[in-house]
Amino acid sequence: MTKKILGVFVIAFFMAAFVLFAEDAPLAPSPDAKGDNFLLAADFRNAFAEYRKLLLENVNSPLSEYYFAKCVSVMGSSGGAINPEQLLDIEKINPKNAILAANLLRLKTGSFLKQGRVADAERVADEMGFVKDWLIIGPFDNATKAGYKKVFPPETEFHTDKTYEGKNGKNTWRQLSVRPPFGTIYFSNLFRADSYVAAYAAVFIRAEKEQPVAFRTCSSGPLKIWLNDRLIAGIEAYRECDFDQDCTAGRLKPGWNKLLVKICQKDGEWEAALRITAPDGGRVEGIVLQNNIDIIKKEILPAYIPDDSDTQIDADSGAVGYFSKLIENNPDDHFALAGLAFMYDFKKILDENDKTVSNNARKALEKNPGNDFYRYLAGTCDEDRNKRLEALLQLSGKNPPSAMALFKLSELYSSTGGGNSGRRRAVSANEAEDITKTFSVPMPFREEEFLNAALKQNPDFVQASLALVGIYNRRGTPWSLEAEKISKRLLTLAPENPVIVRLTYDDDLHTTAENAGHYAKLLAVDYTDGNARNYCIYYLKQAGRKDEVLKEYRAFLQLNPFASSIYQRMADYYEGCDEYEESIACLNKALETNPEDIAAFEELGNYYLILKDIPKAQENWEKALAVKPNLPDITEHLEALKPKEKKFWEGIAANPVVYAAEALADTEVPLHASAVNCLKNEIIKINPNGTSSTFSQQVVKVFDEKASMNINTYP
Repeated sequence: MTKKILGVFVIAFFMAAFVLFAEDAPLAPSPDAKGDNFLLAADFRNAFAEYRKLLLENVNSPLSEYYFAKCVSVMGSSGGAINPEQLLDIEKINPKNAILAANLLRLKTGSFLKQGRVADAERVADEMGFVKDWLIIGPFDNATKAGYKKVFPPETEFHTDKTYEGKNGKNTWRQLSVRPPFGTIYFSNLFRADSYVAAYAAVFIRAEKEQPVAFRTCSSGPLKIWLNDRLIAGIEAYRECDFDQDCTAGRLKPGWNKLLVKICQKDGEWEAALRITAPDGGRVEGIVLQNNIDIIKKEILPAYIPDDSDTQIDADSGAVGYFSKLIENNPDDHFALAGLAFMYDFKKILDENDKTVSNNARKALEKNPGNDFYRYLAGTCDEDRNKRLEALLQLSGKNPPSAMALFKLSELYSSTGGGNSGRRRAVSANEAEDITKTFSVPMPFREEEFLNAALKQNPDFVQASLALVGIYNRRGTPWSLEAEKISKRLLTLAPENPVIVRLTYDDDLHTTAENAGHYAKLLAVDYTDGNARNYCIYYLKQAGRKDEVLKEYRAFLQLNPFASSIYQRMADYYEGCDEYEESIACLNKALETNPEDIAAFEELGNYYLILKDIPKAQENWEKALAVKPNLPDITEHLEALKPKEKKFWEGIAANPVVYAAEALADTEVPLHASAVNCLKNEIIKINPNGTSSTFSQQVVKVFDEKASMNINTYP
């Protein structure tokens, strides 16, 4: 009996010792710890190499999207020091994971656009299954963000010839006049109202057979999806729009299927995109899309049958779904918690006020407090500034300190106090003492010191150097000389970074032709560089190179055909060339995109007035008032077109705009510019009955500079 008791005691002792040892033993390192450590040191090339290696090792796994995201994130942090082609070459091995393949195609689209291969980029977007043919209706009211839950008529009925009360008037279904070349619809360019609004997009899909599909969406605001009048998705999140943020499974029935999407917005960007894929993310074959209103009305709607079946279908949601399942099976899985937090943050999936990212990051850190990347993740994602500061200062106090943490501290400090005004709140002595006591690290008092500390750890840290250049340039001479020196060195590290190129080139030291050539070279490096294109247009205009100016405007429209503002800029340019018919054509194109563009209607009226087509001028101004009644300027234009008695000068109308156009064309007496200006300023004093003050009558008779000078001194 004694031996048995002793044996039990020995076993219990060793079991207890084993448990204690297991509790004290360090957790197994994260599989991407090596790459994470390089990232924290701002050694982006080695971090990229490690993540790329892990991507290749997991190329057919759901983790492939996670490591792809880490590679892309590092490329962004490198400030242009890493070429995306180093990631694109993975496409050559033809990965079986369709989610990874789609991400590579998206990266390829960006690469094609950068090279100016717009047609190739559009072809790739088609291969990815983006829906580009839509019907749209809106805007409806989303005041106080109530529009997401409110049921508007398009949710309960579909009639192409009905009008509904919208936020600012009547709404009716219309066919999208411009196909989004790369999938994204920019709703702000399609409707006049673009704040606290909602809209709907619809398309009919013909399937040869019953088949499961996945609808992969991204949006800048909440959205809902109905398939055959059954709600299949609701995502209530105000966020930035990014690729494949959400995945919703559905089943197409044979024949025509109705897809309806609701997109809400509060302020800022208003955009969305949708891809139709197989459940695993691959291509869908045998479907046809239709958005022609006449065909839908005559051929599809009469035979359309809603579908209320609720068959459960699984769709691959990539790394997000993978990490979510791991956490469901083990809520304490620190790698999955941190991985999900990273993916949520990278893809901007959650609502701007959602705290899941920071909560997951903190929980991962609690489970594995020795993981510095988890601490960094918490330090960059937490909504609480003090908690971010705490995590980043702990990392900056390591030996060696984390260069990335120091850089993030500089960003945190630069945003303290004055925001964009450039003011900085000095850290008090008490704050510095408290931080030093708590974290046992010296507390830098200025953004500059954090940046210099980061550059001490890694002199090739491009983003930190750029931030330092910004500080020195704001100070002026002699600091700007140091900024110039740093910028020239940066050019060797990231020669294609447009910010660096601009810092090392001074337009004032070159001729107009040289400047135009310089920005044309920048566009040859990156066709999507809108800033370079604007400068190029500016100098081409100065050089009088009309064909090249128009070519660059068309390039803008290639990249974003929804940008009606470009049509308006082209109209202004043609006006300067006295080509009013071309100006009118440009504004009519703008109205095809947004039929409620008040500015376009007003300018059209002005151009027709110059061309002496009074009925057309009146027609366009009346259209503007139909969109928004009681616009003062346009009301005055229309009032001026009404016939008036000519009491004091034969052939001169009471409207200064009309007078300026007619008098300059008809009179044989040259009008001095100052006299005409004086006339235009004073003629408005004419009374409705045609009479006017003596002063106004005198102004009407001004035809030379001397009279203009006299009348300007008239009491």
